[in-house]
Amino acid sequence: SININNRLKKQLKTFSNLADKYKREYRERKKLFNTIQELKGNIRVYCRIRPMNANEIQNQNKMIIHYPKDEENELIITKKDGRLSKYEFDVVYKPGCTNIDVFNGVSDLCMSVLDGYNVCIFA
Repeated sequence: SININNRLKKQLKTFSNLADKYKREYRERKKLFNTIQELKGNIRVYCRIRPMNANEIQNQNKMIIHYPKDEENELIITKKDGRLSKYEFDVVYKPGCTNIDVFNGVSDLCMSVLDGYNVCIFA
């Protein structure tokens, strides 16, 4: 009985030490994670281009979107009158991307919310 109590006290102390270490590591991870988010910038702009719908395809929409090959954050739109407009974003999601791709791109922001930071995503 005394032997069991001593073993239980040892295990309780071990678990308590592990819990303290976990809490310290968690706080450090949270601090480093949020520092990285701040370094990325407090304001980020993402663009998701949806595929053309049936009506747009049928009416032969004359607006054409180009994605420069070396730039993942840029797109060029050729308007109906032939003028070019160039736009830059932090990230551009092309028509073939999935909701999972978009979520993976903003999941770090979701973690910041759980850590108590204010985040706003417009869609």
